[in-house]
Amino acid sequence: MSARKPRAPWRIFAGLMPENRAIALVASHCDIVERLEVVPPSAQVRGVWIRAIERQLSKRGRLDVYRDYFPDDQYSALGFYPLADCLVRLASAGALSSMSTSAAPSSAWAGAPWSSSAPLSAANA
Repeated sequence: MSARKPRAPWRIFAGLMPENRAIALVASHCDIVERLEVVPPSAQVRGVWIRAIERQLSKRGRLDVYRDYFPDDQYSALGFYPLADCLVRLASAGALSSMSTSAAPSSAWAGAPWSSSAPLSAANA
């Protein structure tokens, strides 16, 4: 009798969340599952940051692919949203952005509003 092979942690965790496709997309490339496990349920982020992610994807021509993963997303700039949702969207956006170019995933967000190479301003956010 062979021992049962344990499932990858992201597969167990991903089944619990509606964003399971997005988690599956990035789980083998980063520690998203471990990070999501330690995010307090009370941690929140303003919608402006999620909208900035979407704006960067739009500039790169990848918003349509992102919408395949998150079709019902609509965020108010000033509203508060769960940080865990933002982390999943940020990691997924980075992966989707780097898939469209020959750039390395580590440079996928060079020039984004929150990177050190671009000043944060109201025009970027």
